[in-house]
Amino acid sequence: MSANNANHANHANQKHNRDQEVFGEAHKCYQCGKCFAGCPMSKVMDISPTHLMRLVHLNKIEEAQKYNTIWVCVACECCMTRCPQQVPLVEIMDLLRQKSFAKIQSGESDGEESIQNVVLSHKLFLGNMKTFGRIFEPLLAAMYNVRSMDLFKDFEKAPSMFFKGKLPLTPHRIKGIKNFKKIFENCEMKAKNENKSENQNENENENENE
Repeated sequence: MSANNANHANHANQKHNRDQEVFGEAHKCYQCGKCFAGCPMSKVMDISPTHLMRLVHLNKIEEAQKYNTIWVCVACECCMTRCPQQVPLVEIMDLLRQKSFAKIQSGESDGEESIQNVVLSHKLFLGNMKTFGRIFEPLLAAMYNVRSMDLFKDFEKAPSMFFKGKLPLTPHRIKGIKNFKKIFENCEMKAKNENKSENQNENENENENE
């Protein structure tokens, strides 16, 4: 194994251990339901944060990733403020999103239709940022509507936004866009190597258990 691969493997091991520490915090949850009672997004969640913490506590990580709750969460931290056990729900949600997104990107999972649209939005947002260095809303909205096959989504809002100056006709690129793109490329390469090393470690652990 080359020094570079060894470093990636070591970093992946550290990340795996850190992930387990974060997921391990779910054991503090005693299902009081205060997180769900105070969540402003609870009405559009398919399962409650309380239920989600129970799944994580039981190490049913893949099952937890199937629900739209992790994508609906807006990280407002109301749940963490109300939690008597100080369970880091937002951090756990974020980690579940990362793992779900990595699986969809690698082709291991297709995801539900609602989750696919969230992932699509995420990809288009980052692509927009990478191209211009900032968000160009008209192009972002148009690409999302086309790719999600919902061509007229929020179309009725466009005229009023345009006359209020909220929809510019031309994009504005930041200075130093080439260096900005290099940051994206380095992050993407790092994430790819981490995911590869993490998958290898998981396969090795499964083989050892067998």
